[in-house]
Amino acid sequence: MYHPISSEVRLERRIRRIERFLQLAAKRLPPDEESEEPQGVDEDGIAFITECEGCELEPYYDQAGYLTVGVGHLLDGPDDPYNRTITQEESDDLLTGDLAETEDCLDACISVPVDQNQYNACASLTFNIGTGAFSDSTLLKKLNASDYLGAADQFLVWNKITVDGEKVVSEGLSNRREKERELFLTEC
Repeated sequence: MYHPISSEVRLERRIRRIERFLQLAAKRLPPDEESEEPQGVDEDGIAFITECEGCELEPYYDQAGYLTVGVGHLLDGPDDPYNRTITQEESDDLLTGDLAETEDCLDACISVPVDQNQYNACASLTFNIGTGAFSDSTLLKKLNASDYLGAADQFLVWNKITVDGEKVVSEGLSNRREKERELFLTEC
């Protein structure tokens, strides 16, 4: 289950992530390759999530019927201020905010060492299924029990969408989960 962290720690992490994101975006500094523990979703992870989600500057309904814009940013309905054509910069800002929530969840939930690829794969899944679903997942339980292969296999079960009240396999999600599993198992 997701356990909230203190406001001070959350603010400190967000500031660190935003600073790092801005540095990477401006290509002023390379990613910190000396750090053993991931400090958040890195540039490769952002590219991976963007490739999986796609980037649409016009609002659209995703395959599950959710009003979406940018890189998988869910809108709060037709009155949402972003329910319009947005700029690439706005899409990037929305993604940064959405990833901060994802990273907060991963930082609070994952209690075992993970490398950058494992972190990015978990972030991609969490970004797509939501923090609540990830924090209650068998994948997380297996991961925290140091069953890395068992956790990797759990990516594959998250391949369904709800259509007319029934869970049905989505080919697109099946393909995405295979890619996430492969990334999770790829050594850095």
